[in-house]
Amino acid sequence: MFFALINLVLALTHPTQYRAGRTALKVCKRFHTMAECASLWESVFTAIGVISNRITAPHKDCLGCLPWFDILYTVGDYDNGVLDMPGIGIQFSYAPGCLVALCGKVLRHQVRKVHGNRVCCVFYMRENVHRWLGSPPPSYSRS
Repeated sequence: MFFALINLVLALTHPTQYRAGRTALKVCKRFHTMAECASLWESVFTAIGVISNRITAPHKDCLGCLPWFDILYTVGDYDNGVLDMPGIGIQFSYAPGCLVALCGKVLRHQVRKVHGNRVCCVFYMRENVHRWLGSPPPSYSRS
């Protein structure tokens, strides 16, 4: 159910990326060496990272794909969460339950110390995986 929510957010914010992810997942399910694992994987994203109780210094996601979005989902019992994009001078409230779609390869971002316990799930795709699978090439969101 959680993957379905994340997939839906991507389908609404970047339909082209969503379709590329669905295509890649279908291809993986046909490879005999990947079929068993791929049949258990319902996310259109090729990878998920988990960050727990960490400060993230300002960074860009160098392995990301330029026109595609990463989705950040944060949960926990904490106060004063802020997602900071210092390169463009914007800060967002980053309260528990917050979900953000951003192009992490373009936008430098960081999360400073919070008071309490925070876990962030980062959903992302790797262009080299899509290239290897023969998925459609990356394109920008037009929604």
